Amino acid sequence: MGKVGSTLASILYDNGFEIVSIISRTKGSAKKTAKLVHCKNISISVKDISPQTELILLAVPDGVLKNVADEIAKSAQLNFKKIIVAHVSGVHSVDVLSSIKKKGASVAGIHPIQTFPKQFSIQQLKKIVSHNIVFGIECEKKLQPTLKELAKKMNGKPFVIPAKAGIKPLYHLACVVSSNFSVVLLKMLEEISSSFSFSNEWKDIFSPLLQSSINNALSTSPVAALTGPFTRGDVKTIAMHLNALQKFSPQLITIYKELGILAASIAKERGSISEMEEKSILSTLK
Repeated sequence: MGKVGSTLASILYDNGFEIVSIISRTKGSAKKTAKLVHCKNISISVKDISPQTELILLAVPDGVLKNVADEIAKSAQLNFKKIIVAHVSGVHSVDVLSSIKKKGASVAGIHPIQTFPKQFSIQQLKKIVSHNIVFGIECEKKLQPTLKELAKKMNGKPFVIPAKAGIKPLYHLACVVSSNFSVVLLKMLEEISSSFSFSNEWKDIFSPLLQSSINNALSTSPVAALTGPFTRGDVKTIAMHLNALQKFSPQLITIYKELGILAASIAKERGSISEMEEKSILSTLK
């Protein structure tokens, strides 16, 4: 069983839930999680899900979620009308559970908006999840109170994802931008800094600036918090940046230009630069 499933199962157990089945791709991983939650029914087949089950939490890779759901729907021993089946996928809507819904089960999505690094232990991840995690919830309106309560039982805060066609992938993209892409930008900073600082020293140098910038953007808005040469229309400094990248980190020129175009757009939106100054910046970035 993966980090997400094991962590959430352990949190639910700590908060009074009885875990009656642990199903995983391997017996070894199932045993590890079962030990954490004192569960005796372990298996590598969904056919062995206990008939006592009231909630099935599917923490499986996105690529196999539909197949797993379809296999569960074939079960003859489950009373689907008394079961809630929820997946933790950030990108898939509840439609992926359609085969189970047809059997009479209530279906939902409850996605933890948090990162679960593989190198962290379950205990470390539980501490992370215990601090202001938000769960993206997707379900029918009548089921929302139950899912909100489930999120709270997992030490989280519920956020109901709007019921709009095709919105779930966009919601997941927002998660990717806030987590994955922010890490990519830090890698960009690390590469640039490697030309003038020692290994890992960049963290100490730029951490105060990073934290201040994020705090300012969150307390006001990204548009209000943006500073720097793009908000001043300073094309000379921007040109010097491009020359420096060409000399020391040419592989980062493309991303600098794309980010610069966005920065100029934000500055124009705020009124910090004129239309003429924006055009001058865009011309410099070509």
